[in-house]
Formats: sequence, structure tokens, C-alpha cells
Amino acid sequence: MRRSVIAGAVLTAAIAAAASLVASTPATADPIYQGHFHDVFTNAPYDCEGTPAQNSGDVYGNFDWNLRGSSPFPFYRESTNGTLVMTNLTTGGTFTDVIAVNSNDHTIIDNGAGTFTLTISSSGGSRFYDATAPSCSRTPARSGTPKTSTTTALPVTPGTTSKSPARSGS
Repeated sequence: MRRSVIAGAVLTAAIAAAASLVASTPATADPIYQGHFHDVFTNAPYDCEGTPAQNSGDVYGNFDWNLRGSSPFPFYRESTNGTLVMTNLTTGGTFTDVIAVNSNDHTIIDNGAGTFTLTISSSGGSRFYDATAPSCSRTPARSGTPKTSTTTALPVTPGTTSKSPARSGS
């Protein structure tokens, strides 16, 4: 009796595992475009309410575009990490923001007439530092309301993708 209970449990587990594998297999194609970026920059000095300041940063990440379902529009996903620094040019003091953000297209709706509505979901956080404190603040964040914008664009068909896809509103 005990042997048949164990055999039944093993069979049930095997069926559940197989079913979850079939159910979790994504019905998406390989990315139509993907890549990495690393931007290091220093902006020109500016006046910050009477104080000369300058912004600089070191930001890196990766991204991909993928067709999903029957939508002719590619869905975008990006992971970004980096450090943004604002420097007081009078005192040399700095304010630093260390970021980690993940974002992706949540929905893409074809409005017709060459426009679509794009809803983007983002999550991540920042750690803020100044010249005197090891950590001023931490702010984990998740966009409760996805950002929506309407953009003029044409759908992408496989085989006609661009090496530098354009996006606006993100």
C-alpha cells in the first residue's frame, strides 16, 4: 500500500512538472535586436541658483527588442545601472545618485493612422550620497502607474529591423 502511495505521488509530481514546463515555455521569438551600452559623460558647467555646478555620470546596461504575440510592434526591455554625480564647483562638494533600474514595455496599442500608445513599467531604486555622509538616503521605487505615451511609428516586421531603433516618450 505504501509503495503505491509513493508511486502515485511521484507520478503526480512528474505530471505537474511536465505541465508547468509546457505552461511556462514562452511563446516568444528570439530578440530581433539586443545590445549593451556604457555611457560616461560630463556636462558643461551651469548655474544652479547662483552656485556653479556640473553633472557627470557613468551609466551602463543592456536591452533587447522582441516581438510578442500577434503585435507587429517590438516590445522593449532595458536594465540600467550607474552613478550620477552633481558637483558644486565652488566647494568641490558632490551629491551622488547610484541607480539600478529595470524597465519594459507593458502594453503597446495600435491606434491606427501610424500612431500607437505605449505603456512602460519600471522598477528599481537609488542610493544617495553626499560628501559628508556615507549614505544620505535609499529609495526603492516601482512605478505604480505605468508611464504612457503616444508615439508615431511604423510596425516592425521580422527581417526589416533597424540597427538603431528610435523611441520617443521613454
